[in-house]
Amino acid sequence: MTAQPEYALYKPGGTPVTSPRPDIQIRDATAMDAGALAGVLATRGGSVDDHRVVAARLHESLAVLKVAEVGDTLSGWSGAGERAIHPRSAPAWLIAGLTVIPQHRRQGIATRLLDAVTGEIRTHHPGAPIFSVVNARNLDRSARAARLFRDRTRAVVRSHQLRWW
Repeated sequence: MTAQPEYALYKPGGTPVTSPRPDIQIRDATAMDAGALAGVLATRGGSVDDHRVVAARLHESLAVLKVAEVGDTLSGWSGAGERAIHPRSAPAWLIAGLTVIPQHRRQGIATRLLDAVTGEIRTHHPGAPIFSVVNARNLDRSARAARLFRDRTRAVVRSHQLRWW
């Protein structure tokens, strides 16, 4: 039986984001990160083994893939690739995902990851539109998460998860 994912739900008046930790490092992912990345992906549901293939594919298929480390722990990831947003449309930059492990949420890691990903795209592709697909359930759970994507990308809200890798 698969354990239920641990979500850090938004609660109005809840714990505010703490100031950025000095021990957070955002860097490019490497192939050696695949095992730890599978562990981060598993915090959203499923087992680490369920996510090993997906983690390896992320590194192979995304033009931009960033990870966050807190000390020796891989704490989160985000990435982007060029994909057609609609049938017959030209490729555009699409945020592939954003996950931070539960014990390191609400510390500014997601913001730093998304800023690193969008910053790299804007540096190498000035003026290129950047889209994100936001699961409608997440908008209901976290107004803060919705703002994070809305302020940095052209968010496309879907009632289901888009999996394209």
